[in-house]
Amino acid sequence: MNRRYIEKEFGFFPSKIDFNILIGRMEEKLDHAEVINTTKRQFGQKDVRLLSYDELLEY
Repeated sequence: MNRRYIEKEFGFFPSKIDFNILIGRMEEKLDHAEVINTTKRQFGQKDVRLLSYDELLEY
């Protein structure tokens, strides 16, 4: 059912989905990089990308 809804709304179903989470500022991301990476590994979420507001503005 979800696949049909996505195809109806967007006209296609993506073959690859990237997961991004918007977090605070770049400075905070860099200050906590080791903890972030450790936690991502512990939860098996190494492919989830944490995006800072600063990176979003540059995009």
